[in-house]
Amino acid sequence: MDTISDLPDEIIIKILSFLAIDKAALTSILSKRWRDLFAFTPNIHLYFITSYNPSNLLKGLRNVKILNLYSPETVKIFGIFREAVPVFEKLYHLSITTVVEGLCLSASSLPSLMKKCPNLQTLVIKGPLCGYDKYQHVCSCFSGCYYPLSSPVKVLELAKYKGSTRELGQIKHFLEELSCLELVKVRASAKDDKEKLRITTDLLELPRAFSKCRIQVQFS
Repeated sequence: MDTISDLPDEIIIKILSFLAIDKAALTSILSKRWRDLFAFTPNIHLYFITSYNPSNLLKGLRNVKILNLYSPETVKIFGIFREAVPVFEKLYHLSITTVVEGLCLSASSLPSLMKKCPNLQTLVIKGPLCGYDKYQHVCSCFSGCYYPLSSPVKVLELAKYKGSTRELGQIKHFLEELSCLELVKVRASAKDDKEKLRITTDLLELPRAFSKCRIQVQFS
């Protein structure tokens, strides 16, 4: 007897929520019941999509509440296959981890994804903003070709901020475009108190779409 299949739906959904999406998707192949439950998994960790056409996989995420993307490449998939991306009515927390490449707003992928999240409350970016691509070409956002952001996000959390001009430009874009933004949390690094003061001053002086938006800076 399959003891797993005998478990209540709530327990199986909880189990699936702890798996990376590729593992959870594989389990859904086992039976129609698992496949149906996979679509209701509330917390998804997406590391990388290797499928040539992940349209069906993306549609299976429509009921997710918390979505964690662990590379810029996964964000790009949502832009490339934007027509197949469903509306994430229940998604309220989106987390993106960038390591080396960084996240560039000049690419339409992030704006495309955010437009599909009408109830998104928190956006977390763990890693460097902008910078250079893997071929060491300067990020194209320097040309000013930002894509517009449209989202009800209220909280923006940024990590590994170093205070460069290009990073400051990215944050400025967030503040100007996200009119519902109430709080921005920035985790920064600085070599001394003088640099801490510069970074803090630069951030606090940025214009904001919502005048009451607060900016919190924490140094590690």
